[in-house]
Amino acid sequence: MNEIKDILLVGEKVLWSGRPQLVSRIAIAYGLFALVLISVFSLPLVHAAMTGDMSVFEQLNVTINEEKVTAETPISVVYSTLVLLAFMFVIFGGATALWMVSSLRRSFWLTDLRAIIKTDFPLAKTTSINLANTFVVQRTGRRAIGTVTLFPTQPGLLSRLMALYQVPANSLTNIEKPHDIEILILNTIAQLRKEQMQ
Repeated sequence: MNEIKDILLVGEKVLWSGRPQLVSRIAIAYGLFALVLISVFSLPLVHAAMTGDMSVFEQLNVTINEEKVTAETPISVVYSTLVLLAFMFVIFGGATALWMVSSLRRSFWLTDLRAIIKTDFPLAKTTSINLANTFVVQRTGRRAIGTVTLFPTQPGLLSRLMALYQVPANSLTNIEKPHDIEILILNTIAQLRKEQMQ
């Protein structure tokens, strides 16, 4: 509660707070894809560096500096590429680890007026979603852990597709009992609309 005390409006009440319970599957998928792709390209290079046999590159019709690599090509040609791939492996591995950590370093609050999403890592950022302007509440996942996403309008195909490939800023991701939170959000929205009508 102390974390958002400075951003709460006068009289605003916190109804619920939570944190992600799982690492984002998107982060894991991107990271594994990048690491597997780099590993596939690294295997022939590692084989050539360890055995000195460049024939695998000849079979693959590899060219370096516009010259076709043959079995007689010196092994030193491969070392710079191997170092570059090792560097990329470390960079992508580090980026994946950072993304996975950042997906856990979020906090969520639901008040009687809005949903608040606060990220601490790698940069501090706070997103506030006005519940009175929320028209679609979408829940995904299971009963135990899932995601609740808030949309100001009916989400189109593009925003649904983009939600598959990134963590939307308007999502309470990997929370416990998402069904209960969805009902709490819908009840809060209904109460806000009722107050607007009076």
